[in-house]
Amino acid sequence: MLGIVQIDSDGRIAAHVVFDPDDIDAAFEELDARYLAGEAAAYSRTWSVIAQTYATFNRRELPPTTPDWVNIDHRRATSFAPGDTTAYLRATWDVAPNINIYIEAVHRLSDVGGVITHAAHGTSQEGFDAEWREITVFTVDGDLINRAEIFDGAEIDAALAQFDELSRPAPRLENAASRVDDRFETYFAARNWDAMTEAMADDISVDDRRRVVNAGLRRGRDVEIESMRATADLGVREVISSVIAIRGKRLALSRNQFMGRDRRPEAFRSEVLCIIEIDADERILARVTFDIDDIDAAFKELDARYVAGEAAAHAQTWSVILGGYAALNRHEVPPTTPGWINIDHRRGIAFAPGDMIPYIRATFDVAPDVSVHVEAVHRLSNIGAIVTHAAYGSSPEGFNAEWREIALLTVQGDRVNRCEMFDDDDLDNALARFDELNQRVPQLENAATRARRRVADAFNRRDLAGFLALHDGRYEDRRRGLSDEGPVSPEFARAVLLEAPESWREETETVAVRGDRLGLTRERFRDSDEADRPIAVETLMLTEVNDDELISHAVNFDPDDIDGAMAELTARWIASGEVAHPEVIEAQRRLLDLANHHDWDTFAIRSAGATYVGHRQLAVGDTIADYVSSIRMLASLIPDLWLAPVEILSHSALGVVTYLVVKGTSTEGSPIELPLVILVLFDGDRVSRVETFDPAQRDLALARFQELSQSS
Repeated sequence: MLGIVQIDSDGRIAAHVVFDPDDIDAAFEELDARYLAGEAAAYSRTWSVIAQTYATFNRRELPPTTPDWVNIDHRRATSFAPGDTTAYLRATWDVAPNINIYIEAVHRLSDVGGVITHAAHGTSQEGFDAEWREITVFTVDGDLINRAEIFDGAEIDAALAQFDELSRPAPRLENAASRVDDRFETYFAARNWDAMTEAMADDISVDDRRRVVNAGLRRGRDVEIESMRATADLGVREVISSVIAIRGKRLALSRNQFMGRDRRPEAFRSEVLCIIEIDADERILARVTFDIDDIDAAFKELDARYVAGEAAAHAQTWSVILGGYAALNRHEVPPTTPGWINIDHRRGIAFAPGDMIPYIRATFDVAPDVSVHVEAVHRLSNIGAIVTHAAYGSSPEGFNAEWREIALLTVQGDRVNRCEMFDDDDLDNALARFDELNQRVPQLENAATRARRRVADAFNRRDLAGFLALHDGRYEDRRRGLSDEGPVSPEFARAVLLEAPESWREETETVAVRGDRLGLTRERFRDSDEADRPIAVETLMLTEVNDDELISHAVNFDPDDIDGAMAELTARWIASGEVAHPEVIEAQRRLLDLANHHDWDTFAIRSAGATYVGHRQLAVGDTIADYVSSIRMLASLIPDLWLAPVEILSHSALGVVTYLVVKGTSTEGSPIELPLVILVLFDGDRVSRVETFDPAQRDLALARFQELSQSS
């Protein structure tokens, strides 16, 4: 006979069920029913999916799986290549038409899946009897199997280790937008139309961009409520979403499934990609829907909205980083600066410091179809960002792979100059490292640059009222052939905002600041409709604000008229009354003019006999002659070398402390940007002392300047 025995928590027999020896199917049915009602109750959905998989196999049917399910054979005598399980199963039925499989043991069971030992029995068409055992690791997605990995029957430790790795919880992607979306779906399932109405902005826009079946563009929450009622009338009971990517607080990209009453795998369901954007009051401002396979278009729209909104202040940085990922997806090496830093901090280190490019190329060889998408942006500033990205690909042998990792990226100009890789669960260390790097670079910001960022945001949203509210004065356009001036009137604002193409997005980059009310920025208008977001218009913009941080004067210069823009910036700063010793500022300006016109002989005469002290890690010698020689050598390597006095950190009757950036293009064509802090003391127009510091030594430079001022 066959017998099932069940014990209680004290190890005593609680039930004993006996069957005829040939009634094996009924015995297994009873065994699994008792398991499901007892120890497996907490994971009933998982167990039902796995049990159904074996039942369908024994009916000579293929088990229900997700379209992209992963299937791998780890057995020593491998029977199928990765991804070929379906062909293997059909071949097995051909060879052994009466094959039967049953589950011998359940080693692990959780919400993720299970680890099973099964036994298979069958007879070939030639009469050969066979019996074998193997271990399978399953994971599930809803009502479907999404992964199956087979191991030899003795490899239980390897199977359990793989299951533990798969069970390690991935960080949940969520932000304010995804949480609002979750609540909205709960309201829909409950048919709470009032709550749904309150969750939407009055002027909500819903844009359906599916290729065949789409509802076009709809505006207004009353219209959207009627659409949701119609969806419910069609039999949709609920919407289940899983977040694919987030940007800032206000944007999320999800995969949405529209479910009816029938939840079986073969039942009809609709699946789409959906972007949700919320406003400052956490109400749904916009929805954009795409076909489930139109992932590239969905990510393009997600990032376009991010750049136009929360990332506007750092649009240049984000554009460079996105360009790097776009290059990877074209199977190209991203553009980087010469000598860029690349370090792998992951537990399974894949490349030595400096060897990332060979690693990237090897990845293209191993996974020719690899693609990478940014899932989350954890930090974004002018210097760079920390992101989590997901990579997907298949080897030439058909092995499917998916992995996540954290990338710390910093930029210089339009290139990446640093990339540090971390495991996807090592966010705290990545953030600490980013904060450390961020502290080394002075954050150039004042009332003028903040006002400029708000103007860019108003332009990107085509917010006419917001644009006008930021201005209380006049504008000047000093670009060649475009000279113009006048008040910032409603007519002027409409011309700026409404005559520009809808696809243009403005981004602003600080060039220099003086005090709190004056700033010089580089304004770039990029065409977001083009894949590489080319610059359509570029200008230098001098901005002056009043006590209320409203723009009282704005002056436009050609992008190459940096001398004119800097001269105007200095003149307005001196005229503001904030400069206690204008003669020192003028002496510094004249010295920098000599350097920027590469008049090295006069520069050397003005500096002759000065004391020189170098505090930087990269020493250039001990005398002022060594210092001047090093600048001349640098100019030979950077023919268009230019010294930008970005910020005056302090000044007195003795001299000035300045945050400088050496800019230009090397003889090999690479963009160069070298920051430093420099202390210069003057005796009239002659230099009496020079001390140089790294950007991270800013406080040391100021303390040294105070010490020299007090001792004079």
